[in-house]
Amino acid sequence: MAAVVGFAVVAGVLVTVMALASGVYNMWRNAGSDDIAVVLQKGAFSEMNSQLDASVFSRLVQAPGMDHGAKDPISPQLLVTTDLPRASDGQMVSVLVRGFVHLPQTANQVLAVSSGRMFRSGVEEVIAGRKLASLLDVGDGKSIDINHHPFRVVGVFESNSSVRESEIWGDASTIGDAVGSPRQINVAYIKLASPHDYGKLAAYIASVPGLDVNAYRESNYLQRQGAQFKKIILIPSLVVIALMAIAAILAAANTMQSSIQARLKELATLRAIGFGAGCVAFGLIIEAGMLGCLGGTTGSILAGAIFQNVSGITSNGTNAMAFTMVVTPTALLGTVMFSVLIGILGGVWPAVVAARERVSEALRRT
Repeated sequence: MAAVVGFAVVAGVLVTVMALASGVYNMWRNAGSDDIAVVLQKGAFSEMNSQLDASVFSRLVQAPGMDHGAKDPISPQLLVTTDLPRASDGQMVSVLVRGFVHLPQTANQVLAVSSGRMFRSGVEEVIAGRKLASLLDVGDGKSIDINHHPFRVVGVFESNSSVRESEIWGDASTIGDAVGSPRQINVAYIKLASPHDYGKLAAYIASVPGLDVNAYRESNYLQRQGAQFKKIILIPSLVVIALMAIAAILAAANTMQSSIQARLKELATLRAIGFGAGCVAFGLIIEAGMLGCLGGTTGSILAGAIFQNVSGITSNGTNAMAFTMVVTPTALLGTVMFSVLIGILGGVWPAVVAARERVSEALRRT
């Protein structure tokens, strides 16, 4: 039981971490579109680190590849952060606020206002992402402060359960005035005529002298951001899990050693009636693997039942992101196999020691 519980704890933690990583990665992956380009300042790794000059947009108006037939194919956007209290405990978290020069029609297009209405231009109104609204209690009818300026939440929007649902959206002019940067623009989203026209736009931007910006396909940009954040979660977590796995291996080795000492007479009898040392050692290793399988299966099932579709909020270093944990069959199977592996590793040394015992000495000691 001690070994099984140890394996179950390791498996439960591993499933939880993988569910968290999958949930975070999925919310980035679900946001991107192949027919939208993201324009950032050259050298900027994210929207928050980018600052675009007003002259950029006059140079992009005639860019090839853009959907010139669409209304407002270029969507300049302002990004700021504000602190809001978490509904569960009142702790303040930093939230991303996105201001639009034009109402979001083509850029960030996977949008549906599920309650309330869209914000109006020139008015201190905002709409909140569905996940953020549920975790921070900033739903329709609430009021939030942006740099000590009150903004009324007039609606809640959905965006395919993506990272966009962790944001607050409003008018760029009113948000810019509130933070003292009325003309600040961080990023531009460009609606392409088709996904295949991205190359034309990128080539045009690269060919214009003094246009210090880079264009990325939105789907690729967000997947890259998600993959980087997934690593931030996984790497330190896997270090902790590795230490726990080592502890579980040592616990399994100790358990198997105690079990072997208690059954030394039985094992010696098997050797005496013709079973070889390798056969006995193999049987003990299989036993250790079965303990790992039992513990891993138990821990995986419990963790999966507890954390599947659980919502939470975390930070990417600058702003909060609401996510839903996703427990996948691949994660469960991989965790069970990992538990079997550490069980086998824990049983190897005791099995070798038992197999090397002289039959006559083992029978005399028992």
